[in-house]
Amino acid sequence: MEVAIYQALRFDFDLGKASFLALMQVAICTLFALVVYRIAPVNRQDASLLSTDRYILKDSFWAKASDLAAMLCVFLLVFPPFIAIFDPVFSATFFDTLLSSSLWKSVMVSLQIALPAAAVSLLLGICFGVLARFCVGRRYLSFLPNKIEHLGNMILMVPDLVIATGLFLLLRDFGWSLQSSYWIVVWVNAVMALPFVLRALMPVLYQQERRFRNVYLSLGVRGWSRWCLEWTLIRQSVAQAFGYALLLSLGDMGVIALFGSQGLVSLPLYLFQLIGSYRLEEGACVAVVLITLCLVLFYLSSRLIGGQKNVKN
Repeated sequence: MEVAIYQALRFDFDLGKASFLALMQVAICTLFALVVYRIAPVNRQDASLLSTDRYILKDSFWAKASDLAAMLCVFLLVFPPFIAIFDPVFSATFFDTLLSSSLWKSVMVSLQIALPAAAVSLLLGICFGVLARFCVGRRYLSFLPNKIEHLGNMILMVPDLVIATGLFLLLRDFGWSLQSSYWIVVWVNAVMALPFVLRALMPVLYQQERRFRNVYLSLGVRGWSRWCLEWTLIRQSVAQAFGYALLLSLGDMGVIALFGSQGLVSLPLYLFQLIGSYRLEEGACVAVVLITLCLVLFYLSSRLIGGQKNVKN
């Protein structure tokens, strides 16, 4: 379905067909989501944060053996591709690729997409989290936190191409075109990273609300003053959320493949173009740069936002 939407927009520019396929995709995803939400129990992320009960877990020999076998399978699936990617690092092709201007242009485009997208996603996650924790402990609003979490996670029901298609059709009436789609890519990446941002933020926000709500109310601490007091306690989770959003936006290939142009080529799209041209060694070198960039950016976000303690731990 996503490939059909991509073809309808990118090659045929058939907006009616793209709209129909997008609506069909939304209907299918919504149907499955309703079934899942109906059958699956509600999973509150903060259920055990304040629990003082201790449970002794005893694993049998077969449980440990199955865990070891699962980890071994994951290791065998993940580790060999990394070895293959890093194979041309010490070759002349790697240094020639590093000197390519196209590589560094794509790096700059990736940063120009990932950093604003991560910031927007973090801002949305904080808004969702603050609203949800405001409803905790208030009888007439006690049902809302779960609904707010579900609303943030519902983004996963709809593929990014569908969201990008709808946003493009909406903005097209205001004079937007495929050549001016940078902010569409940023916004869609930010929205798609929102569920992972909520995963990192919601537990610690619930924890602070339940531990210190009465203290804040008695002292009249609210708004920005409360945020300043809580910052040292939640900054590690904020750094983790920002890092998740940053890496997801940096490595996204779906939306940029649809709206990418000669002036908007990100690092994953550049890698795709190299592999599509059978320049496999250069593609492997670009993959090394992408992995290294992800590690460096995640470290910097943990260091600058989370603080030195977060890095050491």
